[in-house]
Amino acid sequence: MPLNIKKDSKLKSGLNLMIVQFGLYFIPLITIPYVVKTVGIENYGKYIFFQAVMGLLAVIINWGFIQTGVRDISVCRTLEEINHEYSHIIYSKLLGLAAASLAGAALFSFEMFRGEGVLYSLSFLSLLVIFLDTSFLYQGIEKLKDFVNISLAGNLAVLILLFYAIRKEADYALLPAVFSLPRIMASLFSIYFLHYRFRIRPNVFSISGICRKLKSNFSIFATNVSAILYTRATQVILGIAAGNEFVGYYAIADQLVFAYSNIQGKISTVYQPQIAQAFKDDFRGGVVKARENTCMIFLAAIAGFLFTQFFAQEILYILFKDSAAGSVQVLRILSINFVTMHFSYIMAMQILLSLHKDWEILKPSMYAALLNLTLGSVLIYYFRHIGAALSVALIEVIICAYFYRKVKGYGIEVLDRKLLLTLFNFVLFLILVLSALKFLYALFDISAYIRFPAVVAVYCLSILIALKALKIIDFKNRKLVIGRVSMND
Repeated sequence: MPLNIKKDSKLKSGLNLMIVQFGLYFIPLITIPYVVKTVGIENYGKYIFFQAVMGLLAVIINWGFIQTGVRDISVCRTLEEINHEYSHIIYSKLLGLAAASLAGAALFSFEMFRGEGVLYSLSFLSLLVIFLDTSFLYQGIEKLKDFVNISLAGNLAVLILLFYAIRKEADYALLPAVFSLPRIMASLFSIYFLHYRFRIRPNVFSISGICRKLKSNFSIFATNVSAILYTRATQVILGIAAGNEFVGYYAIADQLVFAYSNIQGKISTVYQPQIAQAFKDDFRGGVVKARENTCMIFLAAIAGFLFTQFFAQEILYILFKDSAAGSVQVLRILSINFVTMHFSYIMAMQILLSLHKDWEILKPSMYAALLNLTLGSVLIYYFRHIGAALSVALIEVIICAYFYRKVKGYGIEVLDRKLLLTLFNFVLFLILVLSALKFLYALFDISAYIRFPAVVAVYCLSILIALKALKIIDFKNRKLVIGRVSMND
């Protein structure tokens, strides 16, 4: 059967996803402060510690499908091909779910897991969330806005359930259920929606197909194992070496960085299937789209990074009062990932993966994992949560430099002099604006709950002025100017 799915335009998708993601951004800004205030920073640290353990196990379920699934679905030409790909992926993930659950159950033999039996048992629900995730499919058919809208409903349900179920310190053990159950229901609906709207369903069970899929994805799986050892493993090492309180301080900053990263990450999700298709049809067309994506990511990342450097303390005070004072430096350090992590993602998961250079993605991740388990452990031992942030940020810089050099070696230049000069002017403009805003913030002795929103509003307006003044975006015609011009040079 021919594929008959009307794909949304890049502009429409981008605007919808950004708007919805801003809504999702404010959910952790509500939930995290409420949880920390209600159950305490140490109990919040316990929850995050076990979630980090589940994050290590979840890599078995994903097996790299979150990356390769987009590529494989986006190049399908018929509904039958999509259903075959979807079937092989979902049944492979089911096998991974069984393996991850068995590995997680084995950890009950350790006292630190048995001692928090209820909390740890309910944490297994997050594995089910990973198994049911169909974002790769929605992204592949360029209907991710539908998935994000469903996810938004699930997250709003989380918010309601949180205020109902978490009311006192002892309720911390219920946190995994509160955050997972509504998302499980949303995921089940997303699967039904695929069948109802597009007739997409896992209707083919093939052992040979599953084996081929697992084999072809092994390099990406190995990459994800390595990556998880310098992301989620950091929190596990921190919990063992320094205690749950410092896990809490680190997690607060990490969750805020993750929340903003999700917003700017929606830019890449719009471009990813188009980049994969473009590289398949025309090499230069793929380069053009990758460079345009790079420009957009840098604009969003720079704006977020600079604001965090100037106002990290104010952000945390607004959300947590003095409870998160230990997170200020961690937040500043981790915010560099706005730039490095997303730039690396474009080069690795959009360019190299589209060129089927899977093993090129594995190498830096393996070195990064070893570096985190050695140097990272030392930094954590001596500097605790600050050391954890330094380890993660340093590794991301190294990985970013590696991928940039590797992509350039294939004749793909995603940055040119004109774009870099424009970004430099953009940075200077924002630094001047933020310096003035910081001075005015200290000058006016009024409530922080009035001053801070005013600063955010003025900063956002300043960004729009900069984009227009530097001729980066043509707002009248709704198009990126600097990226398109430089790509044709």
